[in-house]
Amino acid sequence: MSPLIRCLIVDRDPEARRDLLAHLDAHKEIHVLAAVETVAAAIPLALTLLPDLIFLDDPFTEAEKLVALPPLVVPPLLVALASNEQAAFAAWEHHAIDFLLKPYSPQRLAETVTKLRIQVAGRAVLAAVPPPLATLLVEAFNVAGTSGPLLIKLASISVIKAAGDYGRITKDHGASHLIRRTLDAWVKQLAHSTFFRVDRFTLINLVHVVSYQRTSRDHAQLRLKGMKEPVHLGRRAILRLDQEFKARPPQFRLG
Repeated sequence: MSPLIRCLIVDRDPEARRDLLAHLDAHKEIHVLAAVETVAAAIPLALTLLPDLIFLDDPFTEAEKLVALPPLVVPPLLVALASNEQAAFAAWEHHAIDFLLKPYSPQRLAETVTKLRIQVAGRAVLAAVPPPLATLLVEAFNVAGTSGPLLIKLASISVIKAAGDYGRITKDHGASHLIRRTLDAWVKQLAHSTFFRVDRFTLINLVHVVSYQRTSRDHAQLRLKGMKEPVHLGRRAILRLDQEFKARPPQFRLG
């Protein structure tokens, strides 16, 4: 059974609100908490009802007022109700996970609901996972080739680069250590945390991203605390990282 998706509708047009309510009747997993005209009216409802989702019409520049409310640990997902293509594009810039370009068809709404089910189910899984360890005891190697135990504060790691059965970690203050631990082991250890695997060889901590620059359609570079050189990304990694930033709370979003 799909999880129940609790939502608010924010649309200035009463007819548009009625149309969306009628369309949503066909999707029993969507539970409408309220339908209001303005973001100002939606804010107290969001604070008390804690919706999973908000359908929001343009101007979408008001979106940040809803996703950045301090008491909300998990910000609501946003779906834009766009009156034109320009408004739909603006919605993407403000981290909407989808948009409905008015007038939309029942089939188009069904596609959005499918995407919402996946997003909400994923959030439910993440909420059930305990947080990762704050520190980890590992075997580290020094320049002389000898090794010894090292207690690492995981939150201080900026980047982990794979090197066969080893990994080189770089901390936010620049210190670097060669660790006898595969990247797959790190990924398993740090699942559902602030870390993100950008490719086969690189795991980054999103907390320590300083800048994210697209140099072309197929290339981008990340700069992270403690790293002298940027991490270079290809097209596939760019697409995955863009989606990751959209799915994260506002403090992870850049630009």
